[in-house]
Amino acid sequence: MRLLRRLRPTYPLRSTILAFLTVFFVTFITLLGAAPGLPSFELFELKAIDGAFNLRGPLQPTGAYNEKGKYETTIVIVAIDDESIRETQQQWPWPRAYMAKLVSAIAAGKPKSITTDIFWSEPGTDPGGDAGLAKAIADAGNVILANDINFVTGKEYTYSELRNPLPELKAAALHIGLANLGRDSDGYTRTLPLFLIHEADQQAYFSWSAYTVFEYLDVQPPDTIRPSALQIGSITVPLHSGYINVNYLGNPGVVFDQAPAYQVVNGEVYEQRGQDFFEGKIVLVGATTESLHDTYPVPFRGNIQPMPGVEINAHVIDTILSQRFINRWSIMAGALVTLIVGLIAYAISGIPLPFLSLALVIGTGILYIILWAVSFVQLRTG
Repeated sequence: MRLLRRLRPTYPLRSTILAFLTVFFVTFITLLGAAPGLPSFELFELKAIDGAFNLRGPLQPTGAYNEKGKYETTIVIVAIDDESIRETQQQWPWPRAYMAKLVSAIAAGKPKSITTDIFWSEPGTDPGGDAGLAKAIADAGNVILANDINFVTGKEYTYSELRNPLPELKAAALHIGLANLGRDSDGYTRTLPLFLIHEADQQAYFSWSAYTVFEYLDVQPPDTIRPSALQIGSITVPLHSGYINVNYLGNPGVVFDQAPAYQVVNGEVYEQRGQDFFEGKIVLVGATTESLHDTYPVPFRGNIQPMPGVEINAHVIDTILSQRFINRWSIMAGALVTLIVGLIAYAISGIPLPFLSLALVIGTGILYIILWAVSFVQLRTG
């Protein structure tokens, strides 16, 4: 009985007022995360998500075992890498004639689709190269090309422009999709838009990763779109203002099967991996070398080893196909949890045994972190 009386919480008026002001201030700052440009704890949340990815560790991508018992990923990246640039003895951009050979060599492997994360908005320098590339794209019949909405900002103006491939290439392609990426306040890429609204014409344009999924699942692009979700056949993809949270599966360069571009052109890839290596798969063509400056920091490895844009899109496609979506708490939910945890900590702090109350407060914080991490790892919610 004496012990219970000693444990009875006491709350001095001054401490109570200070504690409540602190709790509600922190909750208010959390709510400010909904207002751009105002201070919030967003950076802490983003870094916590990065930590949760690394705590969870790598996951196996969508794929299947071949006849030899080797696991092959559904998505294959044909890499414009340092090795290919060295072996071809050609600086980037490569002649269009060479790119036509690359497209034709991939198409010979009968993939489900071929997507090129390459901008071809300007004419090539080799005579007849553009026409030859257009013919290779048309003959393949399943090539998706990239465009983008480019945002131009000056001292007294801001506008956006839709940059498309050359008309003959655009006409030959199956689809044209946006290559725009998302960047958080710390420069990391954790989200990607599945569609964007172009201000000039108020039209919605899908990303090339979205078109790649449409083609692989044999579904038509949806007629209606919502900022909060995109219906792709039977799959409902959760979005935040048109952006999908990317479920990264591991470190750059090790998750998906890759083949150097030059080995595809000279046929080595078929000799080494079999004639059916590309058959029925999603083939993505893009730069993976750091020298072409198309790499971005992501939760795994961060700035130490940035991930190529083409590989980020591969993770987006796999996120949709596997339906392993990452769900972020809303601002309101985050504020509510902050308020509840703060009030619990205050209630415990009133215990008149300092060491016990401090231990319980710290334990509450640790328990919250553990539950948050388990929620992210098991339920993909954070």
